[in-house]
Amino acid sequence: MTNAGYALLAITAVAAFAGFALPLLGRLLGRPVLIRSGMAALYAVLGLAVAAMLLLLAAFLARDFGNLYVYEHSSRALSGVYTISALWAGNAGSLLLWLLLMAIFAVVAVRGGTKRDPGSAPYLMAVLSFISLFFSLLVLLGPRCNPFVANSMQPGPSDGLGLNPMLRNPGMIIHPVALYLGYVAMAVPFALAVAGLANGSPTRNWIGAVRRWALVGWLFLTIGNVVGAWWAYVTLGWGGYWAWDPVENASLIPWLTATALLHSAIVAHRRQRLQIWMVSLAAITFLLTIFGTFLTRTGVAVSVHAFTEPRLIAWFAVFMVLMLLLPVGLLVKRYATLRSSGEPSGLFSDDSNILYTVVLLSIITFLILWGVIYPPIAHSLTNREFVFGTGFFDSVTAPLGLVLLLLLVVCALASSLRGSRRRLVFGGLGVAAAGLVVLVVLLSAGVRKGYPVAAFVLCGAAIAATALMFARGWRNRRRYGALLVHLGLLILMIGLAGSWAYKQSVEGQLALGESLTLGELKIDYQDVQLQAENNTDRSVTRATLGLSIDGKNEGQLSPSLEYYPASDQTWTRVARRTSLAGDVYVSLLSVDSGSKTADFRLEYHPLIIWLWIGGGVMSLGALVALWSLRRRRRPAGAAPGGALRTAASGTPPREG
Repeated sequence: MTNAGYALLAITAVAAFAGFALPLLGRLLGRPVLIRSGMAALYAVLGLAVAAMLLLLAAFLARDFGNLYVYEHSSRALSGVYTISALWAGNAGSLLLWLLLMAIFAVVAVRGGTKRDPGSAPYLMAVLSFISLFFSLLVLLGPRCNPFVANSMQPGPSDGLGLNPMLRNPGMIIHPVALYLGYVAMAVPFALAVAGLANGSPTRNWIGAVRRWALVGWLFLTIGNVVGAWWAYVTLGWGGYWAWDPVENASLIPWLTATALLHSAIVAHRRQRLQIWMVSLAAITFLLTIFGTFLTRTGVAVSVHAFTEPRLIAWFAVFMVLMLLLPVGLLVKRYATLRSSGEPSGLFSDDSNILYTVVLLSIITFLILWGVIYPPIAHSLTNREFVFGTGFFDSVTAPLGLVLLLLLVVCALASSLRGSRRRLVFGGLGVAAAGLVVLVVLLSAGVRKGYPVAAFVLCGAAIAATALMFARGWRNRRRYGALLVHLGLLILMIGLAGSWAYKQSVEGQLALGESLTLGELKIDYQDVQLQAENNTDRSVTRATLGLSIDGKNEGQLSPSLEYYPASDQTWTRVARRTSLAGDVYVSLLSVDSGSKTADFRLEYHPLIIWLWIGGGVMSLGALVALWSLRRRRRPAGAAPGGALRTAASGTPPREG
């Protein structure tokens, strides 16, 4: 199996190189057969990557602990679903998954690109194949990147080390895959922009595809970030969901630039404005996905999520430099054709408001990125540890987040009520009244904290403005997706503000029969049991607690501690009672096995469920938007064969 895996990866690299070189040669020499051969090479990369992944899956299912990667991430006691998720639990397997997804997206993107803009198709093949070539070489030759290395232990082990207990959660099935899908999808807008600029194609030939692929990437990045936050919240027992960890930030940053990219693409598509912004953001977003992978793999930034392999620094550094020089050179060359033309937009026109949004998102991105890269830079220069705490990120993002909410109100009003000063005045008064009502209710309830009060008021005003926007444009179904995304963001911000500002917590050591109180919440310590589970590699200590809220019995909660002898690790599994108002959140911290005395943490997280609901609404909105942007039927006369033939000469296909 080891030799077969190496052979598959080696042939994949050769096929990826062919997919890179042959289309460029065909374009240069005017030989369509070479371009068609490049497409065949793309299919070969896809087939070989599928075969390699199936081979690794077979090794996991067969419990082949003679494979080092299987030995390190699996065991006989591991359940079937987590055995499959162990495929991407380590550095090598996750890079192979990246290669597979890249091969899938490359084939889909090139098939569509060949029909839409045949002149740029060879360049599109070359760029996507070069990215595949990098990852295939990385998986084949990179340090600790090959999942087909034989286990050198003698005699061969009868069992594996098992999956890290922290990874035994449904989030492990969704979060990494969603992020990889988002990361890889963002390579396509980059490749489309580079190919279009290299060919000199008008942006109208490829801007629609950039927008669709950016939306696909944004959708998966949204799912990945929200599920990752939920996973952290329910797994570690620390009561939070976002710690501004460098690797967490590395997944948030490309989401921000992808959001800016989508907004700039709207204006570029409608008005041929912000085209330089659009191309720049397509390149920056892709580079940031690679940068996030760089942080995760190399250990440059200190993180609980990192794989920590410093020998990969040179690999990613060279690749990122090459991927930076390519769009910069093309932007310089095509700058004149990308500049905006026509009359300047008004101060609060749709185009101007979108530009303000793009600039604001770019500023937020830069500040978070600076908080990620400055500590390792400072450490390399001074040899002293330096870390930005959560206070830095909170202090820079909270006020800018309020500005973003205010801008959302302005954008919704300007878009839905333009053309009538009377409607604008009455609409503005209605939105202001909605915000005022929220403010009065909050002050009456004793809510006083500045940032969350401002966030709630602006969210209330923005929801009213969004409702006006829907009422004015309810027949325009293409707007439904954007409206849902904006509504989901507002719901998410409500959950974020409430859970961030008003979280309550208390800790206590209890003997059997004693209670712990937090406001109207009370838990009664009723029992604790050590449960040795059959056919597993763990033992579980589970407490039974009675929960009462405002004196009313609300059933039982059962937090637990899981002990894994093989790795000598203990993990907290929290117990929660969820409602629309908030979560009761209980952690079992420790237990004295003799006296059965236990330490508990009781927390209350107001409105936190709205964070997950908001993420779901945003994802639904992206799906609706994708449906509305589905590709139009190919015009007559643009058959794939003719497209490949005209691609060699760079001439557009003749319309039927």
